[in-house]
Amino acid sequence: MNKQYHTFRIAIALLILLLVTCVIAYALVYNRLQALNAGIGLPIALLMLLVMFIGIAFFYLISVNNDRIVKLNEKVEQLHAMLDQTQNAQRKGQNDKGEVEKEQGEDINQIISELMPQGGSSIEKQGEQLLTNIAHRFNIAQGTFHLLNPDDDLFHLCSSYAYYTEGQPLTYRMGETLPGQVAKNQQLLRLEKLPTGYIAIKSGLGQAAPSNLIIAPVIDPQGKSVGILEISLFKAIPPHIAEPLFAQLGKRFGQLIAAAPRNTEQA
Repeated sequence: MNKQYHTFRIAIALLILLLVTCVIAYALVYNRLQALNAGIGLPIALLMLLVMFIGIAFFYLISVNNDRIVKLNEKVEQLHAMLDQTQNAQRKGQNDKGEVEKEQGEDINQIISELMPQGGSSIEKQGEQLLTNIAHRFNIAQGTFHLLNPDDDLFHLCSSYAYYTEGQPLTYRMGETLPGQVAKNQQLLRLEKLPTGYIAIKSGLGQAAPSNLIIAPVIDPQGKSVGILEISLFKAIPPHIAEPLFAQLGKRFGQLIAAAPRNTEQA
């Protein structure tokens, strides 16, 4: 802006100089002709007017172009400001995303540390402690842990929380039923809006049906599925917490029970 204003001032100075020069030249010619007792001819007067007209036109063009340049510079400055704002917003978004991911990662690791049972006891006791810790953290309605029996290659009920069945506990074979498929694929399964009657929770106050189910594989250090965790809830755990949490929890618990004594009786 200052540069254009400086150019405009120079143009005005040049126009003034041109007009003064024309007046001086006209005066000199006029005096010279008067000394020679000659009148001022029409061509000379027209020439002077032409020079003045050219000067005025030159000034007008400079003024118009200066206004255009000023407006263009304002637009350029606006575009630069918008670009800076966009870049700042992108950098802020990337920083915020990194902070959120870091915070979520720290939260997941902290939650896992709080949920993991202490080693040294049987697999059954460790499974019960894990389910109890999960229940206290997320207010689950029911939970079970099925352990793979290498003798018959079936997943038998090992530990439970608030679990009730009128018959024999279910067993799962690798790749069969939803829990068996989770164990085979080694991928977490989240189900929401379960059909009525899929799971029943009984207590002294009556019976209720949870609407959310999480099935997670328990994987040993060799990468083999050795157990299945099933958690039913009335209120879903947010996906950005549930998926990484139970995926890592299944591996951590698999490492823990790999060294635990197998003194539990499986149905």
